[in-house]
Amino acid sequence: MTRAELLAYCLAKPGAWQDEPWAGDVVVKVRSKIFAFLGDQSAATVGVKCGPDRTVANEWLARYPDDASVLPYIGRSGWNSLRFGGAIPDDEVFEAVDSSYEAVLGKLPKKDRPAMPYQADPRVDAYIHALPGWQQDICREVRDLVHAADPEVAETIKRTRQPYFVLQGNICALLAARDHVNVFVYDGGIVSDPEGIITAGQDNKTARTVGIREGETINAPALTAMFRQIIANNRAGGWRKLKAQP
Repeated sequence: MTRAELLAYCLAKPGAWQDEPWAGDVVVKVRSKIFAFLGDQSAATVGVKCGPDRTVANEWLARYPDDASVLPYIGRSGWNSLRFGGAIPDDEVFEAVDSSYEAVLGKLPKKDRPAMPYQADPRVDAYIHALPGWQQDICREVRDLVHAADPEVAETIKRTRQPYFVLQGNICALLAARDHVNVFVYDGGIVSDPEGIITAGQDNKTARTVGIREGETINAPALTAMFRQIIANNRAGGWRKLKAQP
């Protein structure tokens, strides 16, 4: 991977734009917030947010001691410098950029977040529109996150009126309750949940639940990571096939 390819990948994110707040040092922002530091033309590193704090971000340093380091000044907040073209596989660098973008995007006020381009099903629009305002906000954010997880995600209605998001199998579904919104994740109980976002159905063999209440902040990076793993499992034949493997 070249620096130009990585820059192009960053700039392909919705709402992303290139800036040089320091002469010759390129950063990529979403709205006014930086999610990737690319430095000058000679740099072969990218600075990205690798976790909410050093505990998570330090896992990169343990895996790639020669190619990952703490980003100066803001490293304590989970930012690392990752060298591309070395021991870190390109796809992991891209995933790190994805996670950094999602973490920064999640901190923006909802009104400032760029619209995510996807084919909306008017029946899903109608379901969301009928909900109270705070539930609409939750459903729209989850909808944007699952579509952003993979451009091939499609949305539909199942069980008469319930929004489902699918790609070679179910990924998740939405169901508004009186005082919260349920996000049913169809992972067969095999996708890891290191940040503990699952709130119910931990022993369910088909779908578990992420319940979100009014005023709660959605853990966008963790939920997106879960969506991406479910999609990968679907493409590998689905959780039933994977669980049947020795």
